[in-house]
Amino acid sequence: MSEVEAADKRLRSWLRKSGRPANYGKKYGAVDEGEDDDEKLMRKAEGDEDPEDNIPSTAVRMARRFRKAVCTLLGAIVAIAVGALLAYVYIRSAPDDISFVTIGDWGCGPDNCHVPKSAPQGFHHGSEHQLKVSDAMANTAKNIVSKFVLALGDNFYWRGVQSVDDPLWKSVWEDRFQQASLQTPWYVILGNHDHYGNPEAQIDFSRQGRDC
Repeated sequence: MSEVEAADKRLRSWLRKSGRPANYGKKYGAVDEGEDDDEKLMRKAEGDEDPEDNIPSTAVRMARRFRKAVCTLLGAIVAIAVGALLAYVYIRSAPDDISFVTIGDWGCGPDNCHVPKSAPQGFHHGSEHQLKVSDAMANTAKNIVSKFVLALGDNFYWRGVQSVDDPLWKSVWEDRFQQASLQTPWYVILGNHDHYGNPEAQIDFSRQGRDC
């Protein structure tokens, strides 16, 4: 850069700092209306770029900020949409039902459900009926992949059990519901016949962890 060019550059810098237009033209001190496009292209080609050319205007800065805000907003919307889609897929693929089997008035064993001959039809042969119910219940539990059994009371006819060691535990429950599909937790409600015996014994039995 020649001394003239250096002096010209210093002069332009001083004019800018003083708030005056730097486009003084060839006649030093005489201010032109402004550089035309050819002069700007020539100045840039010579490597003598105006530092202020690189300073974005207020409109440019606002446009950049707006573009950044829009990109951020769009990114957030996309992230939320993807998260919602993944949650929807998970909910749709996850099992939304609970399968279980239930039984009530079931407390017949081989020798605790005897009824008089005068009893109404259907009350006889309770032991055999209970075995058929057990088999049907086990098949259903297997088909639906049952998670537990809900027993609705009258678990031991006719007068419940007397203790946790009562033989009815084995003859009425363990021997008759030993199918693999029924080896799930049992949740039991006491019926009126259970209260004729020792209802606390059934609660104590459950606390031993033998039924669930």
